[in-house]
Amino acid sequence: MSKTKTLNTIRNLTPDKVLFSPGGRLKIALVQMAARLLPGRFAVRFSLLDDGELQRQVRIKFGLRSLIPGSHTYDTPRLHLIIERSDWLALQAEALRAVELGQGDASSEQDQPKSGLSLKPIFDLLRRLDRDLADLRGRILINFLEPDHTRTLTLALNDAALSPAGSFLDVDIPRPVLDRILSGELDPSSALLRGRIHVGGDTGLAARLMNALSPPAARPPSLPTPNTYVGLSDHPLDQGAINFDNVFDLFGIPSRTAACVLRIDLRERQGNSFIFHARGYDVYRNRRMEMDHTYVTDDEMPHTGMTWRLDFLRADVYRVRLAAGGSVPENNTPMIASDISDPQLEVTLEEHAEYFLLRTRALSLKVYRDDFRTEVLNATGRKVTESGGRQKTLFSTVLDSFPSGLIHDDDSGLDFAVENFTLSPGEAVYGFGEWFSTLNKRGQTVGLWAIDGMGNTSGRTYKNIPFFMSTAGYGVFVNHVLPITFFVGSRSYVHNLLVAEGDSLDYYFFYGPSLKKIASAYTDLTGKSPVPPKWSFGLWVSRISYDSQEEVQETARRLRAEKYPADVIGVDTNWFEGEWQCDWQFGPRFPDPAGMFRQLREQNLRVCLWQWPYVCEHLDIFEEAQEKGVLAEGGNFDMLLFKVRTIDMSKPEAVEWYQAQLRRLFDLGAAAIKVDFGEHVRDYESYQKYTGREMHNLYPLLYNQAAFEITQEYFGR
Repeated sequence: MSKTKTLNTIRNLTPDKVLFSPGGRLKIALVQMAARLLPGRFAVRFSLLDDGELQRQVRIKFGLRSLIPGSHTYDTPRLHLIIERSDWLALQAEALRAVELGQGDASSEQDQPKSGLSLKPIFDLLRRLDRDLADLRGRILINFLEPDHTRTLTLALNDAALSPAGSFLDVDIPRPVLDRILSGELDPSSALLRGRIHVGGDTGLAARLMNALSPPAARPPSLPTPNTYVGLSDHPLDQGAINFDNVFDLFGIPSRTAACVLRIDLRERQGNSFIFHARGYDVYRNRRMEMDHTYVTDDEMPHTGMTWRLDFLRADVYRVRLAAGGSVPENNTPMIASDISDPQLEVTLEEHAEYFLLRTRALSLKVYRDDFRTEVLNATGRKVTESGGRQKTLFSTVLDSFPSGLIHDDDSGLDFAVENFTLSPGEAVYGFGEWFSTLNKRGQTVGLWAIDGMGNTSGRTYKNIPFFMSTAGYGVFVNHVLPITFFVGSRSYVHNLLVAEGDSLDYYFFYGPSLKKIASAYTDLTGKSPVPPKWSFGLWVSRISYDSQEEVQETARRLRAEKYPADVIGVDTNWFEGEWQCDWQFGPRFPDPAGMFRQLREQNLRVCLWQWPYVCEHLDIFEEAQEKGVLAEGGNFDMLLFKVRTIDMSKPEAVEWYQAQLRRLFDLGAAAIKVDFGEHVRDYESYQKYTGREMHNLYPLLYNQAAFEITQEYFGR
């Protein structure tokens, strides 16, 4: 139907005609309106009421093409919209506006309706609800509160019964809030929670409705898996699982889009660097009915142009980077200490019909053109592992693993890079830093997000390192500072899947085959720890905390009198004027720190002093720190009972200021510094070189580096 005829049809529809007009006319009006508001394929049932009694039902399919060529159209009603007769004129006006605007800017001020009932909040709501509530039958009442009356829309999820006993939320939206929705000033989904919410019916199911309505958190969960869920399947790790038995039950998928590499071609070679043009396909939507789980990768299938780059650094070490567009970022993070490239390295390239073969004296890599994956073989031809390939499931309706690629989550606004490595029977995986679970991490989900361990009985940990070693003979270091989650055979039993927050992928692959050789190659790249002085390997004695100089000296006297072979006394949180209130100055309970250090040294004891990288706002030193500009911007936060700001360890001037505080303590006689805390960087903080989110996992490294360098400079080791 032409645009003119559609407009005339809508204008001629009166409430009386609507109730008894052919369904086709009503479909035309509402489809024209909804297609612009919510692109996609789904079905909605509209019921028109007159004085509370049902007069007519119309089922509408939005998007008339099927999900899969040759399959049935997805026509199960996902939303039941009950429209009061008195509201039809407002909806009619909205339909007219939608058709008249066409492809124009729907958000321009002159086009925004100032009154009436808009369907856009409903469709925005549907986008969110469908992902999390595909199995729920319940009702939501949205009451638009006018000055003199209330108008209600009833949403019956999944064609639920309309009986009042059904689970529902009753949400009151005041008129000022509605006006802000219609003007585009307020997000419709988040606005719903600004109304007054009344829970009715089954409170458990109603709670699920409330959770689905809640705006997505802008910040990640604290621990231990920081906002890196990506799948949408039957898997219990997924949020908002769907019934995977129905291949058409997939409407929630548009909340995420993927660009996973399924085809590549060599673009150019630069020395020992190989740059490939990669095609990234949306594996959420690229689904076929074949049992062997195939994807459509022909030229007509929409895809994202990407760059996949492989750099051989040594015969047994290579680097992989992936990003959308024509290049990959350099990504020079502080975690990389050395350039380990071998200028004498020789890499041969052979082009075969199905794959590219890259060969060094230690490794051979088969990089497949179609059905992309990289097979890693040792010098004898034994397969070490395979990376980047598709999952090993039947059909394509679950996503336990992902091919190499990028995923965007619309709800959170976050991007994720994904990569996988196959796991063989009996293969063990070690690493990821300080963890208190079993050494072999296979079967575990490891989320790298620095946080106070509060002991050693959980997944909370200070020391997260994005590096693992496998008994298959290889190791991987992921060069990312943002949160990373490793599903080490916990999601797909045959894959080690990594999910790194960010819009690019960057990792280093080390071949051993021994774990010792892998660790050596990894530390060649990231830095090796020098051997500490001999006394540091002795017995350290400490408590939280010695309260005075007298108590420290008495402890030293008893250690020697009772012949304990101690080498170090740790003075913890109470050597300042106020307990825990670090200003790098001794309080009155320690009247002669230099004399205390001398006496303990005569007893062959050294002292380690506790401190942290925060400046309390109520202390005198805060004014100095603020004046010198050494603190992170963006605001303070609560640490214990105090308002504190963080020292910006990405700023050279701040590092120098911090190191000057430690140097004064060394001048007095301290032998070591306890580098405590550092894991509390907030997202809203801003650092000279990084955002707060980027700095969170990186801060402990820069903090320890600053203390290490001044210690080494002062003592010469």
